[in-house]
Parts: sequence; structure tokens; C-alpha cells
Amino acid sequence: MSGVLFVDLDTHLLITVVVNVISGKMNVTGGGLDGPYQVAQFHFHWGSNSSRGSEHEVNEKHYPMEVTSSPPHIYPTSTSLPPHFHPTSAPTRT
Repeated sequence: MSGVLFVDLDTHLLITVVVNVISGKMNVTGGGLDGPYQVAQFHFHWGSNSSRGSEHEVNEKHYPMEVTSSPPHIYPTSTSLPPHFHPTSAPTRT
């Protein structure tokens, strides 16, 4: 897998790493999905200690790390990459 990897210190003082899948294919299957979904990008979030790193809570509890992805970064394999998604572009902070 090749891709762009960058670290971004966001407003919640969590570190975010984004992995763009450029060549090759990474699929997500199972878990009640109606078929395979191709992954174009996913994110890791973690903090400076073991109690606060996740962006979201589960039962009102944060965890040391979280892996997330949001549309259009995971899509059915029967479709192609969305036209507005460019895997080598990464958001920047000024």
C-alpha cells in the first residue's frame, strides 16, 4: 500500500494521522455489510495519555486511540472513486 501520511495537531490537542490508499485495494467485508466496500482513506486519532485519544465516546468513555473513516472514503466496490476525491490531497492547517 502506498499513500500519503501526515500528522495534524487538531483543536482538541489530539493527533490525527490520515492514510490515503492510492495503489492496490483494501476492502472491508462482513459485519452485516451487503458486499465488499473499498477503502480509500482512514484516520487514526490518539492523545498524549491512555485515557483521552478517541474523537468519539462509547458509553460516555474515551479510549486511547480511534480509527475512523467517513464518506466518501469507504464505498461499494461496484463503484469507482467519487469524482471529487483526490487521494493525494490532504487538508492543511495555517
